[in-house]
Amino acid sequence: MRAFLLAMLTFLTLAHSVTPNEYFERILGRSLWQRLESEIMLQHIFKGTQKLSLFPTLPIKARIQPEAASVEPTIGVELLLLFNPEIPDTLAETSESDYHLKIYNVLRSVSTLKGIEYYSASRKRMRVFFYDAYVIESPDNRKRRSDPLVESIPPYSTIYTYMKDSSLGNYVAEIRYHYHFDYFSMSIRNQTLLRLFIFPMVQPQKLNMFVLIVPSGDQLLFYGLSYVNASNIFGIAESKTASFYNRLIALFNWFSTNYKRVMQ
Repeated sequence: MRAFLLAMLTFLTLAHSVTPNEYFERILGRSLWQRLESEIMLQHIFKGTQKLSLFPTLPIKARIQPEAASVEPTIGVELLLLFNPEIPDTLAETSESDYHLKIYNVLRSVSTLKGIEYYSASRKRMRVFFYDAYVIESPDNRKRRSDPLVESIPPYSTIYTYMKDSSLGNYVAEIRYHYHFDYFSMSIRNQTLLRLFIFPMVQPQKLNMFVLIVPSGDQLLFYGLSYVNASNIFGIAESKTASFYNRLIALFNWFSTNYKRVMQ
């Protein structure tokens, strides 16, 4: 316990006593941070039990890395972005706790996923990602609920949603939220079978989309992770890598659009 508390104290000290650039370099490593500064956006494709290469060195990595490996993905994509939003004058007067609450509630605004678009590599055009997305009572009770916005941030929270995916069909998903000092995560995992026509395509809990937000000063680090273990029916699974990457871009655009909206 004492070692854990010391580790947390060190983490907090690093997060608050250095500049954003210094902090991001600490959690990414100098080489990766220099690449990100130069290129603004990085991606990495993986499969099977290959290690994640863009994940910041934060406590949550110890959970996400083995979770991804346990699925033995047939497709896996990482995305790392440096987000420099314009900061309105009013935000300068906002407390850190209120600022973090705004970010957290952006991630909980599930209904705003409806209608977002991504570039379909197979169709070579923009396509709707989710025809609809909404919170439900439970996997067994699909009654629609409003977005579960909060007035204070819990360290952990789980909700269930119904997703109408333009490519993968309709499915129930579990969304897990985690808030740990200076970062936020959102993990979306299917709870029901996904089919291609009549053929089973993705078993429950084998499709995952993960978003990590790390704010520091007037910058944010956006990390996205998407992976799936899918049956390679008609060679379709192998052809979806580019679209999985583009779906992560769509999630970033969703977050950044709503971030700018709530920060006005």
